[in-house]
Amino acid sequence: MKKTLIAALFGLMASPLALADNTVPAKPAETQPAAAVVVPKAEKPMAKKAMTKKPMKAAHSRSVAQHKLVAEIQMELNHKGYHVGKADGFAGKKTRAAIRKFQKDHHHRMTGKVSAQLLTELKAAK
Repeated sequence: MKKTLIAALFGLMASPLALADNTVPAKPAETQPAAAVVVPKAEKPMAKKAMTKKPMKAAHSRSVAQHKLVAEIQMELNHKGYHVGKADGFAGKKTRAAIRKFQKDHHHRMTGKVSAQLLTELKAAK
């Protein structure tokens, strides 16, 4: 079967008896070249790349700074009576809701987003 397939791929017309004898005819029966048949190779599963720890100074320092900013805003919100719970540095639902409440009470645009300007407004508020 395999030899018949190989012979067919190369345009060789051979009888099953000739292939059984492990012989291949000297001349192809057709004068036109056979169409190229592409047999896909079995794909290997992609290996996972080794994770290398690269220093992320800029991104890390931004995230640390953002974490500190959120914690400061949470402390100010708690101090002003907008209870957000523990100042953990993560802007969760309570923090965003307290920010929106503060912004509404002080006639600011209600975004609920953490920013340095928000911290300044919190410190300036009475």
